[in-house]
Amino acid sequence: MASALSGFFSKSNIQPWNGAEIYDNELYFGGAIATDNLKKLKAHKVAHIMNVANDVPNHHPNEFTYINLKVRDMEQDEGISRVFDQAFEKLDKIMKQDDARVLVHCAVGLNRSATILLRKLCIEMVYNLIKHLRSLTRRGECLS
Repeated sequence: MASALSGFFSKSNIQPWNGAEIYDNELYFGGAIATDNLKKLKAHKVAHIMNVANDVPNHHPNEFTYINLKVRDMEQDEGISRVFDQAFEKLDKIMKQDDARVLVHCAVGLNRSATILLRKLCIEMVYNLIKHLRSLTRRGECLS
């Protein structure tokens, strides 16, 4: 997942693709339209699809590994935070695989999928910051 962070803030690394956006060519997010085009999904070598929505079907269940989180939009159920741990655990597992290209989507690609990915990326950034700070403090007492 750290590789997904390397270019996250660089606008040049964000490329539009049929309603989805690509980060480091392994992490995608978007809406239902991005999941409907089998040819595009195959061209981008997507192997896994995380469906955060409860209202979007899995369009190609025989072609991809699906992770279904079934979150309703706009506070219509217990909330998206109830699936954070499950989503992050699944993403961590997927990102360690050779075919680590995963599309995280909801109905439109604005609320649920973006929330999952932004939360995950923020956690990774904080983890990496703490790791680097600890490394620096071990190397010099002036930083402790």
